[in-house]
Amino acid sequence: MKRLLLLMISLTAVLSTVNAGAVEYPDWQGFPPMYTIQDMVEFNGTLFCACKGGLFRYNPQTREYTLYYKNHGLLSNDILAVAATLNYLYLGFTNAGLVRFDPVTEQYEQILFPEYTANRNKINVTKIFAMNDSVLYIGHSKGVDKINVYTKELRTFSKLGKYISENSPVSDVKVIKGKIYVCTEFGLAVADESNPDLEFYGNWKNYTYGSSRFNCIERVVDEYDDTIWIGTTGDGILFFNEDINAIQPSGITSGNFYSITKAFDTPCAASNNGLYKKFIRSWYSYDATYLGLKSIVFGSDGNLWVGTSQAGLKCYTSDGYTEIPSVGGPRNSTFYNFYLSDNDNVLWTTTSRKGENYDALVLRYDNVIWTEYREEEGILHTTVDITGDNNGNYWLPSWGKGLYVMTDIGIPDKSTVHVEKVDPAGDIIKYTIGKNFIVCSDLVKDKYGNIWVANHQAQETNSGAVVFDGYPFTKHQTYSPDEDGIASAEIMCMDADNDGWIWLGTYQSGLTGVYVGDDPFDKFDTYTVNLNLDNGLLGMLITTINHDLYGDIWVGTKGGLNRIKKLPDKRLKVEDLSTLLEGGSVEVTSIEVDKYDNKWIGTSVGGLFKIDAKNEAAGHYTTQNSGLFSDMILSLKYDNTHDVLWVGTDTGLNKFYALGTTPEKSDTEIHVFPNPFEIWGTNSFVTFTNLKLMSNIRIYSFNGELVDELVADQSGNSGSAYTLWYGKNFKDETVGSGIYFFTGITTNGRLFKDKMAVIRR
Repeated sequence: MKRLLLLMISLTAVLSTVNAGAVEYPDWQGFPPMYTIQDMVEFNGTLFCACKGGLFRYNPQTREYTLYYKNHGLLSNDILAVAATLNYLYLGFTNAGLVRFDPVTEQYEQILFPEYTANRNKINVTKIFAMNDSVLYIGHSKGVDKINVYTKELRTFSKLGKYISENSPVSDVKVIKGKIYVCTEFGLAVADESNPDLEFYGNWKNYTYGSSRFNCIERVVDEYDDTIWIGTTGDGILFFNEDINAIQPSGITSGNFYSITKAFDTPCAASNNGLYKKFIRSWYSYDATYLGLKSIVFGSDGNLWVGTSQAGLKCYTSDGYTEIPSVGGPRNSTFYNFYLSDNDNVLWTTTSRKGENYDALVLRYDNVIWTEYREEEGILHTTVDITGDNNGNYWLPSWGKGLYVMTDIGIPDKSTVHVEKVDPAGDIIKYTIGKNFIVCSDLVKDKYGNIWVANHQAQETNSGAVVFDGYPFTKHQTYSPDEDGIASAEIMCMDADNDGWIWLGTYQSGLTGVYVGDDPFDKFDTYTVNLNLDNGLLGMLITTINHDLYGDIWVGTKGGLNRIKKLPDKRLKVEDLSTLLEGGSVEVTSIEVDKYDNKWIGTSVGGLFKIDAKNEAAGHYTTQNSGLFSDMILSLKYDNTHDVLWVGTDTGLNKFYALGTTPEKSDTEIHVFPNPFEIWGTNSFVTFTNLKLMSNIRIYSFNGELVDELVADQSGNSGSAYTLWYGKNFKDETVGSGIYFFTGITTNGRLFKDKMAVIRR
């Protein structure tokens, strides 16, 4: 059955094409992880790599990289597949569909599948096979699509045979010698490409090999064989024997293989254990310099280009790997904790939580330079946080190996990195499991410069929160359930406010407030309050804590947002403020307070919220209306010096200029102010200047609907025209908050397109 393919051009339905080189969200800067390569292709002598952080181009001649990611207009950062035709590239995304990209003009067209866009869960495009500029085979999370871009024809194959489950995810699709080969986790599906009835499972043949999961398939012709090779998970390399119509093993019967190609006149394969090569009729491990290989392409320059899962792009010549420039930027995609040093305004961040990321590291960012601190420098991969003390030390708690302190006076060349373990004998920081596992889950610096450490300790009750006066320390004190009545030693997060309170968020026992006064090393005036569901907490698992400029405590839980107000006689009042997060019981993951007393609230699925100094909802940022890489926010840090909010997500790092950009004015752009435009009443207005006299300016909603049309009929002192907009639509109704786009003609006759934010009070 043939269905219509809707071709839609995307710039929020306003413009006909998107220029990927033009920043779509100028207030947002991005640092995507381009080291995780998921697919790649050569186009006109340059390499294009599909990454978890977007797309990059590498030119071997100039040795230069060009990055494309969501802040430049792409649909998403997570690109799973890329394929080249004579004139275009096709990009496949996670939950964002398919895009046709013109590498010359850097413009793209979004291609939408009507049967999927109506569903909440969109497809993941996992592999693209381009027969030519018009006909594509798209492997995705629910089967295979055959589309003709020019005739707008779509055929969907979700029933790939009786032995493969309907709507099975596809890992690779190829057309080889007139047959369609589809790799799935259940086996291989094969059909005649010319068959008009491939929507029916009876027209597909299935082939399996034990319980192998098939990842990739490729035909390679060399001087010995003309063979269809198959890469699997766990069972090495197989091949399809066309003579007996069966799948058979090769000499490699173990390992995970993701890409096969012909290079140096013989088949080569990319695996988790490195590069493999075939010699005559046998495969063997050829080079294990880099592990975790995901994709290989034999370039027109005679080199084998290798895409890795963690080390970016590599070049393999006939003599072995050769040096190429690093793609730059952060290596990891997750950013769990931030520290902004007071003296030099340098950002530090960690990329692990609970020791779950075994390639985690500590990163330092200073003036576009990234510095990595790894196990080579003595940094554990289980490091979960970083905080600097008043003596120039950096404290590093780990999930499993205890607490460490790092000094580095040779920054950024790492020549003098020195790491020491705090309390190596385990007398202060207690063991969690036996003698080999010590969990320090969080730390915070109080107003006196003391360092508080959460000694997350589940088996005993004589540990909890430990405070040190510095390093080397001369004083320390422990606050525990046994001695001080805290609810639990399973502490997940902490905060130290300016009124002498230490706040402890536990794993499943609610929130504890410990009043320690001016001297936390003397317990004479210690006072403990435990808060739980009966007191109004929205959840017993506390995820984050921070205090505002007026001393109120903001608490994030699995169930929403609480605020703790301090009353006389050390009494506490718990308030439910989840209504400020659009009324949802969303999981709060991070809370940051800026110098204006704005509260920035990160959530697990709902993006970023802003609550102003009046404690009113003042903004909501998601991947749909901002340059956010992901709606899963892991960490936040506000730079009060530059009014920049750092946003750590699960797919990259964002830098948000929270007060807006101040671009250099020129006669090539329309100037709009104020931006954001806050509508307080009937007399609020925004001004558009640098317009051509009597030209039109059109304002569109985020969904592409024309909201209002104005005429630049007023002349300014500079000779350019201007016009005012009072935030009304054609019906004279005040518009709602959101992102709006506008187009107009500048004084030099240039068509200009941009966006503005509207906040309706």
